[in-house]
Amino acid sequence: MAKLLAGTSQRTDGKLTWHNVYTEAGIPRATAARAKDVITEWQEAVRTRSQSDAQPLPSEQTQRLKEELDQRTQEAAATHQALRETIRIMANQIQALSLAVEQKDATIANLRAEVAAVAGNKVVPMKAPRHR
Repeated sequence: MAKLLAGTSQRTDGKLTWHNVYTEAGIPRATAARAKDVITEWQEAVRTRSQSDAQPLPSEQTQRLKEELDQRTQEAAATHQALRETIRIMANQIQALSLAVEQKDATIANLRAEVAAVAGNKVVPMKAPRHR
């Protein structure tokens, strides 16, 4: 029990459980279950340790954590704003590129219509050369 409470367990993961107490002691569970005074002592030790671990943080540490939280909140807001601006710029670029594609498609359609009118639909497409 002392090894677990001190954080120096050798046979277990160090968690404060009843299973780890009898495993560290190297005794069977049934034997440990009959030791009522040890069970009571263990429960009191864990309860005492839990209460001491729940002490409030010192005010200077609390203040430092609040300042760090405020700083990180501001950084997150700045990052969020920068990402929104990047998204806006990219959306404008996508819109401009879409318009350019539409214009090129219209130009291609017009050129095909001119070729068809001049050649009288007698244009034979060239075959791609075969590679041997």
